[in-house]
Amino acid sequence: FLKLIVCKDPFIRRLTGFIVSKGISSKAVERNLLKRRLREAYRSMMPQVTKGYLILFSAKKKSKDETLVHLKTSMSTLMKLAGMYEPENSSYSH
Repeated sequence: FLKLIVCKDPFIRRLTGFIVSKGISSKAVERNLLKRRLREAYRSMMPQVTKGYLILFSAKKKSKDETLVHLKTSMSTLMKLAGMYEPENSSYSH
């Protein structure tokens, strides 16, 4: 549902952006709704995201009709694969 673009930058604590192009929907109302849902999904995970990254989420066409839970799952999976997210209930230790 999402594409993740990451750039490591030790001088920045954490900077995150969201892209929803006109290819997703020609209606600004629908694009803005998706951006709000993406921000809300990320907000709850933010404390567990490793600092020192520039993070950019780009929405794919399928994400337009997805629920908040599915968007959050997609985000967490991408960030785990990038090695920059550790959920609170994880038993992984550094």
